[in-house]
Amino acid sequence: MSGELATRLSRRGVLAVGGGLAGAALAACGATTQNASEAPAQSKAPVTVAIAAGGWVAEADKEVHRKVWKAFELTHSNVTLDINEIAFDTDKFLTVVAGGTPPDAAYIHPNNLPSVAGPGAYQSLDEFVKRDKSVDMKAVFPKVLEFHKFKGVLYQLPYHSGPSMIYYNKSLFQRLGVKTPEEYDRAGQWQWKTGWMEAVRLLTQNQNGVESYGFDGRSGIHFINVPIWANGGELFNKDLTETLLHQPAATEALQGYADMWVKLNGVLPTANWQHFAQGNTGMVLGFRGMGPLMRTIKDFELGVWHNPGGPAGKVTRSGPSGYGVVKGAKQSDWGWEFCKNYIGPAAQGILFSAGFNVPMTSRKEDMDAFRKDLAPWEKEEVYMEAQTTRLRPMAPLPLKWLDVNTIWNREWALIRGGQKTAQQSMTGVKQELDSLLKQG
Repeated sequence: MSGELATRLSRRGVLAVGGGLAGAALAACGATTQNASEAPAQSKAPVTVAIAAGGWVAEADKEVHRKVWKAFELTHSNVTLDINEIAFDTDKFLTVVAGGTPPDAAYIHPNNLPSVAGPGAYQSLDEFVKRDKSVDMKAVFPKVLEFHKFKGVLYQLPYHSGPSMIYYNKSLFQRLGVKTPEEYDRAGQWQWKTGWMEAVRLLTQNQNGVESYGFDGRSGIHFINVPIWANGGELFNKDLTETLLHQPAATEALQGYADMWVKLNGVLPTANWQHFAQGNTGMVLGFRGMGPLMRTIKDFELGVWHNPGGPAGKVTRSGPSGYGVVKGAKQSDWGWEFCKNYIGPAAQGILFSAGFNVPMTSRKEDMDAFRKDLAPWEKEEVYMEAQTTRLRPMAPLPLKWLDVNTIWNREWALIRGGQKTAQQSMTGVKQELDSLLKQG
C-alpha cells in the first residue's frame, strides 16, 4: 500500500447533525445528487472519491482490502480514494447524509439495509446497471443479490458472500474419539437434533483439567435461522406482517439450539469464534470470511463440512457484505465505479488469494482464482453447494428489522440462560413483534 493512501485512511471528518433532523434533510438532499441516467464517469480529470469502508471480520482483513483499493487507484490514475475505515452504523450513516456530507460510496451491513434504504439514504443501483453495459449482472448468482435489495430495488453490489458451513478441529475430534461431520453424514446422522447434538456433547469434556467444548456459540437470529428453516420453521410470514417464531417447528429448533447451553454446557464460555484458533473448541458455524484467521492455525488439523440438516432439508445462510452509492454523493458515477470494481474479477482475485471469499458469479476467472487458492483442507464442493443449491437468503427484511433484532437478542438471552423456554418466549413477544412488522 502506498504511503499516500495510508495517510488518507480513517481521516474523513463527519458533520454532526442532530438525529431528529435526519428524516427531513434526507428528503431535500436529492437535489445535489447526480442524475443516474447520465453517462458513466469517463472524465480523466483528477478526482477524489470518498468511501466509507467496513465489513471487517477481523483486523487483518483491512490489509486485504487495502490491496483492492490500491489496485483501483493504479487502474484509475486520476482517482484518489479518500477512505474512512471506521464503518458507519445506521444512525451515523443517516446523519452524514442528512448533514450534506455523504461519502460517494459506503458499506453498511445488509442487515441494516432496510434502515438505510427505507429513508432514501442509498441511491438505487438499478439505473446504473441499466446504463452500464460493462456489468454482467446475469453472471451474479441471484440468491446472492437478494441480500442487497430492499422492496425489490438493488441498493448494493456485493463484494463478499459468506455461505455457512461447519469448520471443525479435526485433531480434537480424533483425540476424543468422536465421529467427524463427514462420518456422521455418511451414517445419515448429520442432523441438528441427532449427530450435531451428539458431537457437541461428546466434544465437551474435562480431561486432566483441560476443558474442551463442542461449539463456539454463534447465536444471532441470522445464524439460528438455519436450524429453524431445516426444521420446517419460519421467522415471518411472506408479507412480513407477522412473526411465526411461536409456531412449534420454530420453537422446537430454538429450544434444541439453546439446549447446547442449558443442558450440555457445550459452548465455549466466551462465545467468540476467533478463539477457535486456541484449539479447545470442536466446531464453528462458520463462513469463508474466517479464512485469513484459519490459515494462521498450525497446531491442529482443520476440516470443513456442510451444515447439519433437518426434516425440511439442508440449508445454509450467508454473511453478505456490499457497497452502495450514497444519496447526495458528489461523485455518484465514481461511487458506482468503486462498487462495480469490487465485484469484478481483479478485486475478487485479491479476496480469493487471502482465503476470504466464495465465488459470487459464474465467471470462469472467479472459479479459477478460487480453486487456485484453496487450502489443502478446504473442499470446493462444500463451499459451492453452500453458495448455490443450499443457500437461502434471509431477505427481504422488514423495515423495522433492527428493532425486531433487539427484541430477539433480549429474548434469546433468557432462552439460552434457561429463564424461559423458547415456546414461552416467542409466544410472549408475538404481539410486540407483530406490531413492529406491521409498521413496515
